[in-house]
Amino acid sequence: MEPVFVDFIESIKLSKRQRKDAILKYKGVCESLHAKYYPDLEYSGKTKLLVGSYGKKTNIRPPGDIDVIFKMPDALFDGYDEKENGQSVLLQDVRKVLMPIYSTTERISAFGKVVVVHFAEGSHKVEVLPAWQKSDGTFVIPDTSEGGTWEKWNPVADIDAIKESNSETGKTKSLIRLLKKWRQECSVPLKAFKIEFLVIKHLKEHYNNDVIDVEYIDLLQSFVEYLMSQADTSLTLPSGSNVLIGSDWYSKAESALGRIKKAKEAYVNKKLDECTEELRKVFGQNFPKIEIRKEYLSDSKLKSLFELYPSDEDQFIDKDFGYPLNINRNYSVVIDTRIDSADGFRRGFLLDGLMGSLFFRLPKQASLSFYIKHIDVPEPFKVFWKVRNFGDEAMQKNVLRGKIFPDEGNRERVESTAYTGVHFVECYIIKNGQCVATGSIPVPIGI
Repeated sequence: MEPVFVDFIESIKLSKRQRKDAILKYKGVCESLHAKYYPDLEYSGKTKLLVGSYGKKTNIRPPGDIDVIFKMPDALFDGYDEKENGQSVLLQDVRKVLMPIYSTTERISAFGKVVVVHFAEGSHKVEVLPAWQKSDGTFVIPDTSEGGTWEKWNPVADIDAIKESNSETGKTKSLIRLLKKWRQECSVPLKAFKIEFLVIKHLKEHYNNDVIDVEYIDLLQSFVEYLMSQADTSLTLPSGSNVLIGSDWYSKAESALGRIKKAKEAYVNKKLDECTEELRKVFGQNFPKIEIRKEYLSDSKLKSLFELYPSDEDQFIDKDFGYPLNINRNYSVVIDTRIDSADGFRRGFLLDGLMGSLFFRLPKQASLSFYIKHIDVPEPFKVFWKVRNFGDEAMQKNVLRGKIFPDEGNRERVESTAYTGVHFVECYIIKNGQCVATGSIPVPIGI
């Protein structure tokens, strides 16, 4: 199941276009403030500090708030400190600087501790926190509530804590992103920053940060169980602040835990559609369908293999056979493979071997019969098959293959194993002149 989670984590990160939009937005705001407060100093980015999920690099789609500190000149602090609710005056002054620049389609508001620059729907908005940086790296920040106060904050400690944890575990940021997606999809009333630092604490205390071989599904289960044990306790952040965890999210966590356990059980029992459905209840309908092929060949891995081992014989059902792809999500196709003969192997089925272990490998010279085990496309329909090899051995012998063949009437394709690597067999279901469903199975061959 791990490759599916890896692909999903990549899919919920900001796209290249969204990253560019974020940079454009916060850079524009900070350059404008820099020009006002440091007129004789060329902008280099040193007068701003990204904080929040963008500073910690734990942000997910869709675009959200970009939290950024703008470092005010030291000489201006006393002037604001001497004014009645100088914190509110500070925010209004920053707002006045930005208003002429973002006066056409944007809206600018100031409240609490920040000035917010709103942009078009569906794009980022920038929350600017004007602050003074002290010699110890901490910041003095404004709070306009209750007549106005100055607070001390150390966001760098929070950022560094996540960075350090991720460097030790390799999975801290990815696990946080998964949990943020759960929070987003299931409307979990738990602040994102609390999730972040509970993750750090959990990975350290329960795994000693040694999770490189722990699958995401197991990390999710153990974290949600840990989260539930922390209801109504307090958490000390790396910055030194204490926050209450609360418990209004408890029923959401309880529900997620049940679904994660059901997904694991369904996976063990080879009920992949049920496994997918349970995980989609946690992470949304864009969570990838659990498929055997993805367990061995994730979409990103498959793409890289096509690039590494291009075949002159590669054919495509739409381009080369004129059947446009119109995949119907209500149709499913499952391919299995009879292992008719193989040295050291009993007669059996490939799906059983693949589900048993990600380290399963077939030997060379095995005789295989690929067949459609399950299909719910109504008759009539046509079937086509494709066999694609990867790996240095197949490339050196010029047998990467890739041609598409019509089924001979038995809905079966007989092949034999010959080259090491993970190859795959795919079938295409044609109905009413369109490809309405596909099925595939990886064929891992060892030495």
